[in-house]
Amino acid sequence: MNTLIAAFKKEIDTITSRESDLISRTEQILLCCQNALTRLEHMVMTHSFNSLEEEIRIFKEYKPRIVSQWLFTNQYFLVHSQMPVGSRKTRLKYLNRHLCNYQKYITDNLEFYNHCQGKNTDLDTLYFTRQHYKPCLRAEPHVFISNPAFSTSHDITLATVMAYKRLSEALQKDIRNLKDENHSGKTDALKPPCALKWTGTKTELVEIIYALHISGMMNHGNGELIQSVRQFEAFFSIDLDHFHQLVSNIRNRTKSRAITLDKLANTLEQHFGLSEA
Repeated sequence: MNTLIAAFKKEIDTITSRESDLISRTEQILLCCQNALTRLEHMVMTHSFNSLEEEIRIFKEYKPRIVSQWLFTNQYFLVHSQMPVGSRKTRLKYLNRHLCNYQKYITDNLEFYNHCQGKNTDLDTLYFTRQHYKPCLRAEPHVFISNPAFSTSHDITLATVMAYKRLSEALQKDIRNLKDENHSGKTDALKPPCALKWTGTKTELVEIIYALHISGMMNHGNGELIQSVRQFEAFFSIDLDHFHQLVSNIRNRTKSRAITLDKLANTLEQHFGLSEA
């Protein structure tokens, strides 16, 4: 099975470097994914696992790698093939809408994804063995979940998060390129009248943005968190592409989850206290 995955990765790399045409590249990669998944399914159906760890590895590493490539390739093609013909503003709005959807799915499943990336494997038997498989009402309706004997409860969810993380990065790059498409006509709408530099940490800034977002103090609570993050990124010329990971870190704090807000409140109180003294 290691050989299968190595050959799959090599073929994807070859296709990606060789094919510049989006349609041709998409067709070849999807066919490669389909063939690899068929071979993996045959191996699983005809192989007796020596341990639960062996089965977990199949559904936690091998299958999600192939399925995530399929999902990424298919979704990226659909996004670009349905790109509206219009102004740069229209295209940016379209890309940002898709980006928001991908980021929302990642955020909704971030705790599970962090578990998969961490060293804690306590729940792996529940997530990635077929004996605990149950059809999921939220699962994506595609061919990869059609065979219960080749499915676990969370292998598709993991593959989807992996794909959506790649899609988020790809669309963020596309958005930056689109904004720079005509440098001389680049909009200054989001630029401050004078450059302001954020000198705190990214975690501190994300804590403030998140608090403002959930408090309803911006747009009366309407809109997606990603939109607020992008506004602050533009204002301070800072990169917060991995803000969802920072939100997770804040949520998992063992003491105060509002360290930065507490610091700001204390600083303000001290300032006015000194001025009144």
